[in-house]
Amino acid sequence: MSTQRGKRVREEVDLDDYEPDQSQPESSQRIKTISSIDWDEEETQRKVKDVVRYCISCEYKRKTIRREDLQKHLQLKGYSYNAIITMAKSKLKHVFGYDLFELPSSSTKQNPSKTQQDRSTQTQATDSQAPKRGGVSTGTYVLVSALKEVYNTPQIITRSTEEYQYTGMLYIILGLIFLNANEIGSPELAAHMDRLLLLKNSKTDLEDREKILDYFVKNAYLKKTKKPDTDGEEIEYIYTAGPRAKAELPIASLVHFMCHFYGGSDEEKQALARKMYIQAGFTDQTR
Repeated sequence: MSTQRGKRVREEVDLDDYEPDQSQPESSQRIKTISSIDWDEEETQRKVKDVVRYCISCEYKRKTIRREDLQKHLQLKGYSYNAIITMAKSKLKHVFGYDLFELPSSSTKQNPSKTQQDRSTQTQATDSQAPKRGGVSTGTYVLVSALKEVYNTPQIITRSTEEYQYTGMLYIILGLIFLNANEIGSPELAAHMDRLLLLKNSKTDLEDREKILDYFVKNAYLKKTKKPDTDGEEIEYIYTAGPRAKAELPIASLVHFMCHFYGGSDEEKQALARKMYIQAGFTDQTR
């Protein structure tokens, strides 16, 4: 009986494994399948993924993205560079919610129009657009959130307490710079920060004035320039908004932030916003 059972099993296995005569051997079919793959498209998609990973890695480290680094590390050349960057931008925006934004040169000024000034006192959603680029290409990029303001809430995007603290301090410093004709000297800035108890040589990084400013300078939120003719014991510096701050925080959004702390009607906030622009050195073209 065992012999018959074994025979039946072998027959079943043989039937299962049996295939009719094929015109091509299996190895030939595999070669045909592989040869049908569009390797150029596969390579393009791999490069796109490499660009996306590299950009997100740079953003995580708060490191600017440079064109020459992309070309060097990812071996992107000629016409393929523009095509791959375009596809990577689309994936960054529609999958990860980022815009690949080219940083403006240090000489680029942001001159808001009258419409932009009025818009700054309305809802945050109306002034969340990134500023326009102008002038010569810098070849330096950062990732800027492309999410609508309605999605930029603590319930959806979680941030650490430390990040909120740094953001608040940055907005205050940028506001001071803006209202001081877009630059402020280190002694004046130090006096303002002293009032906020952000002192020199404090015990913690979040309260140490110099460490805070160095952090913002390192991450391109502030630009620090030595003031001429200050080679004495106390060297003075001029602080201005850095390229990353210009990319991530449009002037209209900064003015909206400052007006938010004042009460009053929308008309009063609009009047306050216009005064802020005039204080910053912008001319109201409607007058």
